[in-house]
Amino acid sequence: MHMTREKLDFRLIGALGVAALALLLVLSASPAAGVTEQTYAEVTVPTYLSITLTNAPINFPSTNPGSTSNAQSGSGFPLTVTNDAISNTNANFSISGDQYFNGTTNPSNGFPITQMEYNTSLDGTWTSVTNSTTQFAGNIAPGYSVDVYFRVTIPSAQAADTYNTTVYITGDPA
Repeated sequence: MHMTREKLDFRLIGALGVAALALLLVLSASPAAGVTEQTYAEVTVPTYLSITLTNAPINFPSTNPGSTSNAQSGSGFPLTVTNDAISNTNANFSISGDQYFNGTTNPSNGFPITQMEYNTSLDGTWTSVTNSTTQFAGNIAPGYSVDVYFRVTIPSAQAADTYNTTVYITGDPA
């Protein structure tokens, strides 16, 4: 079998073409450098309110029947209510309490919580604490405080005992 130069050239060109095509396929199958994909991230931050009471509990000195006493200094005189700096909303502050001061020796010797009053300025009107929630300060920014002063009037002829009740200070988003 004798090959002519034309046939040899054709075979050589054909072999080179197949090799070039194979190289092209290999190169195109290689991953490209610098490819970037993207996504997104999402987080929800809810309304967050944190309050702190300073100078609690509210303690009154020994008080005679028919007399009025302020809470003891640093123990409800004043009670400081703070919208903590970590809050992300302004706050409205409210107050309420159990219905009665109850005697520790004889709980039936109680008297109404309305005998306890509060004031936020000392030169304003005193308001009775009730068992219904009443707002006493509004739109207090994070990091700010309100002072609340307390006094109690002991009913005439009130039996001797130590009396206690629970006072609730509530913070709600403004």
